[in-house]
Amino acid sequence: MAQIDYKDYIKINKLIDLEIDIHKRNLEQKDVFSSRIEDIKRDAIIVAAPYKKGSVVPVPVGEEIQIRFGKNGSYFLFHTRVVGRIGGQQPVLQLSIPFKVTKIQMRSWVRVDCNLPVLYRVLGSETEFVESVAIDVSGGGVCMLVDKPIEKDTLLELEITIPDDFILKINGLVSRCLNETKPIRIGVCFQEINERHQERIVNYVFKKQREFIKKGVAKTT
Repeated sequence: MAQIDYKDYIKINKLIDLEIDIHKRNLEQKDVFSSRIEDIKRDAIIVAAPYKKGSVVPVPVGEEIQIRFGKNGSYFLFHTRVVGRIGGQQPVLQLSIPFKVTKIQMRSWVRVDCNLPVLYRVLGSETEFVESVAIDVSGGGVCMLVDKPIEKDTLLELEITIPDDFILKINGLVSRCLNETKPIRIGVCFQEINERHQERIVNYVFKKQREFIKKGVAKTT
């Protein structure tokens, strides 16, 4: 892999995901939390403390965690350690400068409950779009309510309305049909999403997380 400079990715106010093994399972699949770069020091990166169920995740000093970034369709983990914690109204973690970079295949995204209007139809068809609603969303896909079962691996053409009247036009692959009684829920994975659109969705997810946290009912998985 070509040399990756973390400075090309880590910018103040940039939304990020943190991978943390909070249960000490030592598994490849770690817990994922939304965060944001708050500041960059000469020897440390300051990020918003992750939350779960309305409480700050207790990440001890010395714990190794990973900052996850995507750029141009590729995803990387910047391995770092917690070197300090600062409390207050907006608690933050102080992380070391990354000591290792790993290129990854995307495994999971932070998801939040939502109620977003969706139009869909089978890709390549000339039928009218069907109205639907997304009940949860992440940077990698949505869970939608539909009237009829849709077979796994079906490609759909989607138009998802994000707040502020942004319409995301993207293709999605049906990954699973969760039940066969109405309302039917299907999982759809985004296909070839560009960085600008993904950033828009992640920004929406981050905003929803903060809203839930303020209400004391954080909704993340």
